Amino acid sequence: MRIRTGVNTKAIPKAKRGYSRDHRSDCKQVVIALIVTTDGFPLTYEILDGNRRDVTTLDEMLQSVENKFGKANRVWVLDRGIVSEENLRILQSRGCRYLVGTPRAQLRLREQQLLDKSDWHSVSEELAVKLLPEDSDTYVIAKSTLRAGKEGAMRSRVVTALMRDLVKLRRALRHKTLVDHSKLTHRIGRLHERHSQAWGFVTIRVEGLTLTWEWDREKLKQAGARDGAYLLRTNIKSDDPAELWKQYVQLTEVEAAFRTLRSDLAVRPIWHSTQRRVEAHIMIAFLGFCLWVCLKHTLRKSARSLTPWQILETFRQVQLVEVWFELRRGGSLCLERITQLDPFQRAALRQIGWDIPAQPPPRIYSH
Repeated sequence: MRIRTGVNTKAIPKAKRGYSRDHRSDCKQVVIALIVTTDGFPLTYEILDGNRRDVTTLDEMLQSVENKFGKANRVWVLDRGIVSEENLRILQSRGCRYLVGTPRAQLRLREQQLLDKSDWHSVSEELAVKLLPEDSDTYVIAKSTLRAGKEGAMRSRVVTALMRDLVKLRRALRHKTLVDHSKLTHRIGRLHERHSQAWGFVTIRVEGLTLTWEWDREKLKQAGARDGAYLLRTNIKSDDPAELWKQYVQLTEVEAAFRTLRSDLAVRPIWHSTQRRVEAHIMIAFLGFCLWVCLKHTLRKSARSLTPWQILETFRQVQLVEVWFELRRGGSLCLERITQLDPFQRAALRQIGWDIPAQPPPRIYSH
């Protein structure tokens, strides 16, 4: 997770310019590496230089976790952004078990296994998985019909957009509104830039001021076969691909953690100008996230229809107020009172099994 800073950062050594997923290359940033358990509870975090690439952070995080919590028979679940052959060798040399996502390009090497209809195990109505044991590692192919439909629709949209623009360009040639060959090649270059995702499916020929194209139906068919497919890699010895897939989808807990830190806890941008204040800001956000996760798990048990954000918004109006009275004989009387709950707040409290504290007793102060 990359957190941008918005002030003079000369006194923050770790604030550097790097790849920004927010497209804010004008701001320096720090990188947060966060580790959570399979249940989503935060375990630890590290603050890294803002120009660190995700793939270079693994060794440091492994060492940090082992220094803090000791060695254990952990399973490291990593997404594709941090996976490389070098990182896998690091995990293997440490004797770690891992379950990682692989680049989509790896699916092309296993096209036949993907098209083969045998040995698939159903996880749900929308998902099927199969094992591909290879040497010391095992690969797991997962096929999601919901994801396949979404990816197919996205590809259809970009291919249709390219087709529409090619037809417009050919119409301009036929109507003689475009008669310059250099402008024609420039327009084609613009189309390449605009429709880069669909460009690999078409072959375009230009002869003078004649434009023709041909769609590669075989490539489109192969792309359709890969729709909704994921390829996982693991050194865990298991005969149950469905169980491996369930372990991998726990990675969504990390993604949910980052979304919570960015949005609900407003960890960015950081308006501090010293390293210690930046670290304190992130630590407070991390502690807030720990409380957020505890609240989320409480709601899962007793009020699954409510989210932590809804609970906090519901009780934001509940306040403890002080009413002061001056006494005739001198001194003051202070009454601390909790605001009355509305019906929805009472219902929410009953659902999660909480109670509002009793009204505090009055206090007398002498001058």
